[in-house]
Amino acid sequence: PAHTTLAPRYKAAWLAVNRIVDRYGSPALIRFYLAAATTTDPSSSATSDPDGNVATAFRTVLRTSQAAFTKEWLSYLKSLAAR
Repeated sequence: PAHTTLAPRYKAAWLAVNRIVDRYGSPALIRFYLAAATTTDPSSSATSDPDGNVATAFRTVLRTSQAAFTKEWLSYLKSLAAR
């Protein structure tokens, strides 16, 4: 990707991480990363489902859905832009 598209995406992702820390705390962010990055059964030889892992992490760690978090995060971004 071009630098002009990568930089804004990186910043937006960083703001999502900051939002998780602000709302749920650093320990929750670590638990979220661990849940999203691992299979349900680490001893299983089955291929991991990254999208499923992320959905599960939102549900079990942050107690929200990815869609609800994204909606709230977009609202947060708009509030930052309005400052």
